[in-house]
Parts: sequence; C-alpha cells; structure tokens
Amino acid sequence: MFKDLFKLNKKRNFIEALGFFIVYFIFDMLICMAIGIITNIFWHTGVMEKNFAVNIAVSAGFIFSFIFCTAMAIAIITAKRQFKNIYAILSVIVTIIVTFCIFDMLGAFMFSLLTMFEDKSQIKEVEKQEEQTNE
Repeated sequence: MFKDLFKLNKKRNFIEALGFFIVYFIFDMLICMAIGIITNIFWHTGVMEKNFAVNIAVSAGFIFSFIFCTAMAIAIITAKRQFKNIYAILSVIVTIIVTFCIFDMLGAFMFSLLTMFEDKSQIKEVEKQEEQTNE
C-alpha cells in the first residue's frame, strides 16, 4: 500500500492509490498547519492582529494546497507521458477545478487516482530497445 510513494510514474491499483493519497494528503495538511502556526506566532507576538493572522493563514493554506494539488496532477501525467490520453487530461482539469472550488482533500484524492493510469514512458523505452536490437 505504501510502496514506491515517490515514483510518480508507477501504475498503482486502487489500494496503492489510497495509500498514495493518505501520505500526500498528510504532507499537504502538515504544511498548511505549519503556515497556521507561523501566523499564530506573529499574532501572539503582536506583529499582526488576530483577524488578519487568521485570514492570512487560511488564504496561504488554500493557495499552497491549490498549487500543490495542481503541480502533483501535472507531474503525474508528465511522468507517465499521458499527454495524448483525453481521460488523463480531463482528470487533471477536474483535479484543478475540484481543488479550487470544493476542497483540498478531494483534489488530493483526484491526483491520487491519476496514479492508476498506465505508464507510457516504459512502453516507449521498450520500443526503442526493440528498434536498436533489430538494427
């Protein structure tokens, strides 16, 4: 379930994709919590007012989560070389929309599902090796 979490081009089954989701969602939430803690420190030291600190923490956490989920979706499609697969492209678009409009957790789940697509980069490497052996 938690094997090869940093290999974005690995084809995963649903259980492995769920493990991928859990790890990256926890990472995302830890970064958002760190942003909240930093703004809380600024509020307690008197650098900024409480409402301003809360607004910055929420906004910065949202922006980080949006960028993180979008970057992960694009990185997975790039690693798998699935640019010509319309379902993969639509999944990236849905990931971006879901992350922006609904909630970060669903966006993270969407990019985790992208790991279930086939890895086209390995197919190209095998074809190149076959061509070289035929020559």
